[in-house]
Amino acid sequence: MHLLGREIRAVKIARDDTRTPLIEIADWEFQWQDTYFPLDPPLVGPGDRVRIEGVYDNSPNNRNNPNSPPRAVSYGERTVDEMCLVIVFATARILAAP
Repeated sequence: MHLLGREIRAVKIARDDTRTPLIEIADWEFQWQDTYFPLDPPLVGPGDRVRIEGVYDNSPNNRNNPNSPPRAVSYGERTVDEMCLVIVFATARILAAP
């Protein structure tokens, strides 16, 4: 997320609808763009999903808003554009033969 981003979260949703937070930043700052790894990575099985949510503030109340007055913003790579990007790394779990 860029300057308009306020919150970002990723949640694993298991087949039984159990939700496991992967990452949650409730007061996002632009300079926090980085790579984050969970200390205890969850197992993700068949039928599980990962949901990504981003919240933006394009109002004059956002001190980081580069546009005065606020204007429509779309996806883009520039800092004054916006995006919500979470890359999820996964590896296969190999079970030993009996």
